[in-house]
Amino acid sequence: QLLTEGARPKVFCLEYNPKFRTPTNLKIEYNSAHQWENNDDYYGCSLQAYVELLKDFDYTLVVCNVTGSNCIFIKNEYVSHFKIYSDAELYQPGRDFLSPMFKGKPASMKYLLNLVSSTSK
Repeated sequence: QLLTEGARPKVFCLEYNPKFRTPTNLKIEYNSAHQWENNDDYYGCSLQAYVELLKDFDYTLVVCNVTGSNCIFIKNEYVSHFKIYSDAELYQPGRDFLSPMFKGKPASMKYLLNLVSSTSK
């Protein structure tokens, strides 16, 4: 919504769901009442979903952190200041063991349920 309303920050730092490797383009369905349950893996979107969304607004992925949780995009006008790698090269898998906060996320079948319900409509 931020982008569709015209905001254009120079940099985006976003949390992605590292469970889904590039080129998987997947996100949870929007639900204003959604709450993260039991620290499971049903949250956010894949790195590729951000790449696809932000390229339409002239942003390029420049880095992902080593724990596989955050990614940084810059406006295309600043791309010349960076060495640009492919999305697949930048993707980092989840490494919860490097974070003092979490020790892994239980698997959830909610992604599959979303996919099945959206294809049956």
